[in-house]
Amino acid sequence: MFCIRCGTHLPREAAFCSSCGAPVTLGTEVPGAAVPPPATDPGPWAAVPAEPSATRAAPVYGGFWRRFWSYLIDRFLLGVVFTPVGFMVFVPLLANDSAGWTDTDLPAEAITALMGAVLTVAFLELLGSWFYYALMQSSSRQATLGQLALGLRVTDVEGRRISFARASGRHFARVLTSLTLGIGYIMVLFTARKQTLHDLVAGTLVVR
Repeated sequence: MFCIRCGTHLPREAAFCSSCGAPVTLGTEVPGAAVPPPATDPGPWAAVPAEPSATRAAPVYGGFWRRFWSYLIDRFLLGVVFTPVGFMVFVPLLANDSAGWTDTDLPAEAITALMGAVLTVAFLELLGSWFYYALMQSSSRQATLGQLALGLRVTDVEGRRISFARASGRHFARVLTSLTLGIGYIMVLFTARKQTLHDLVAGTLVVR
């Protein structure tokens, strides 16, 4: 006698299959009869069970306001870091040289020193901002601290983690978005996957 579910040979007194646990119905199997194939290969005489859906749930994209507030959080955090840096650069400069400066007569060396300080702070902020966004968004968390606070993460268009190079490209593509007088940002409101201009350029999505 054989199990009608998995085809295991069974003693006649068996009430349940020792392999799959299916109940044994007497009289349904005759010695020497063809053994039905296992359940994993039901053959043409058995109904094939429905396969579970392999499709993933549709992603939920980050909306305009959620992304806006996450951006403000990130800018605040960067400001907390770089404001002291600015003081460290400018305060000693002003303390040492301002005694000889007047509103109508600013020495050339003073102008040079101030411009150098401004460029130094701007370069440090550019460098720090780049590494902050690119490293955080390409990390296993896939998000900056502001995005984490709002439940957002950055992926490629197939939902995968992005590389540091792609995250860097996305960061610098924000320059293009800014040059559109804000239109590149509000594209979130009317693009199918709520992408900004720099998302479209870098091939990224922001999802929840």
